[in-house]
Amino acid sequence: KSKASAKVNIYLPTYYRLEKTKKSILSIIETGKKSKHDVKIYIGDNNTKITDMKTWLQNLEGAEVYFHPENVGKANMVNLLHKKARVCDYIFSIDSDMVVESQPYHPFDRMIDILERCDNTGLVSSNQKDCNQHWFGRGVEQSNERGFPIGFSSNGVGIAGGCIVMRTHDWDEIGGYKENHDIYTGDDGILTYNVIRLLGKKILVSLDAYLVHPMP
Repeated sequence: KSKASAKVNIYLPTYYRLEKTKKSILSIIETGKKSKHDVKIYIGDNNTKITDMKTWLQNLEGAEVYFHPENVGKANMVNLLHKKARVCDYIFSIDSDMVVESQPYHPFDRMIDILERCDNTGLVSSNQKDCNQHWFGRGVEQSNERGFPIGFSSNGVGIAGGCIVMRTHDWDEIGGYKENHDIYTGDDGILTYNVIRLLGKKILVSLDAYLVHPMP
């Protein structure tokens, strides 16, 4: 990595679904190695009660793994990993069923480029293949900014999480995910709302950087 490269932390909470998780994590580790930035991956296991999962994670190379004694949910786990992790410039929160495929642009690097080069942007979400949860045509419009094909929502509604990047100082300013919220009470929705309300910044989707979100 060059001296100019940024420090990037990726936070991955895990809970059951062993085969999906394996595929996801291995693809993210490989993609991290190919980044122009200094990428470090942190995994937090939400007390998965599957021996095979714990054994696999214990033997995993290329990431730091924390085993939590209870299931605290995605939002709390990401916040917890951030407190344990090294000081960094950017943070990614990625769900453990999201898989990276080979594509023309390095997805993580592309998302950071959009965050830095598009005006007043506070959060960039990856596009999603297969089960796409962005509300395109229903509040999320497509456009082009600084040569980047992007999706945008004037009020932030309809842009999904799954794989998001923020600057660390922005994340810290809004306090990360709201404690004790999870995917069923809108953790990503509250985060995007706070980026707009508290930071006064835009939320974008990188249309040409995607992760596969498998059908449930």
